[in-house]
Amino acid sequence: MSVGDFVVPQCKSLKELFNEYVELYGKDKWSASTYEGNCGLFRNYIEPVIGNTKIADINTRFIEVFYQQLLKTPAVKSPQF
Repeated sequence: MSVGDFVVPQCKSLKELFNEYVELYGKDKWSASTYEGNCGLFRNYIEPVIGNTKIADINTRFIEVFYQQLLKTPAVKSPQF
């Protein structure tokens, strides 16, 4: 699909959708620390588990199951400086 000269990308996976959102919105609107934090949360907690999930397969039940799993997930350790 296209709008004028802009071609609207067709995201198939959650990872593709996140990357598109960051490209279209996050890079220009988020501060550097918010950008790093949001990308880190996605990279550490969402992408490994459901990043390759097809957008069409995501519904409220899917999110609830993921959320319950996420509550049991240990925190990723931050690098020590």
